[in-house]
Amino acid sequence: TDDYNKILGLLKERKAESSLLFLIKKWDSDTFVNIGLDYEIELTVFNEGMTKLASTSVSEKGDRPGSILFDESVAEREVTNAFKKALETLLNDPKILLAIQ
Repeated sequence: TDDYNKILGLLKERKAESSLLFLIKKWDSDTFVNIGLDYEIELTVFNEGMTKLASTSVSEKGDRPGSILFDESVAEREVTNAFKKALETLLNDPKILLAIQ
């Protein structure tokens, strides 16, 4: 929590109209046999006074087909796409969109 409060302090110093804080609570990927993903990411929107306006999170735990053994590019693409999809899901959440208008 000390690091979290330090980050909030740094955001407050910027005096931005609003701030987006992405917190990657967990990100594990295993691409050896199958493409295993286990992640949790949280997005919070704050106003200039660091009052929380909205928050949402996304998580996944499971396997996807493919592995680095058979085709390294498939594993790399799947992990990259999972991260991209997670960020898109967070940013397109209606509560987030309303908070950043």
